[in-house]
Amino acid sequence: PAACLWFARDPHAEYPRTYVYREWWQAGLTDYQQARKIIELSEDDPPARITYADPSTVSVYQHGVGANHAREWLAAGLRVVAANNKRPLGWARLHRALAYGDDYPVPAELQVLDSCKEFIRELEKTQRDPHKPEDIRQPGNITDLRDEFLDCARYGLLGAAVANKKRRPTVRHYTVTGGKNGRRVA
Repeated sequence: PAACLWFARDPHAEYPRTYVYREWWQAGLTDYQQARKIIELSEDDPPARITYADPSTVSVYQHGVGANHAREWLAAGLRVVAANNKRPLGWARLHRALAYGDDYPVPAELQVLDSCKEFIRELEKTQRDPHKPEDIRQPGNITDLRDEFLDCARYGLLGAAVANKKRRPTVRHYTVTGGKNGRRVA
């Protein structure tokens, strides 16, 4: 399956504020069709600054054979950059972006719009791994939790942290693709 989240940053907010305003998930498409769908869904948006993808999709060969996914996406008009796939760092960044409350001095950075129902569902079902608290619990049954949007959120938030150190744009948009358990399967 392919998944994509769209992010926007508010440069005028008193505290960092990142919005997830659109989601898309679909199985059974070729890489070319995935890229065209992401471009189609983005056509009324300001230009995306960057599109992050699971690093395994950008490698030259997947499982020793065939062209990489990124080349197919580029042929369709979608340029991608390999995301940071460090899980503990990504989960820590996601937890920090969602943190709010009496013992946290600023409002939550990450705001997820109601239109992102599947991403919200994934967030609600996610649990910390009791044996590795810096990671999430892997589901016993693969249907227990789809985590493509969680991967997208990690990629987008880690990418934004790096990009914001380099420059602060007026608006930053991201599209990110993620795959099941670090793999992207068309």
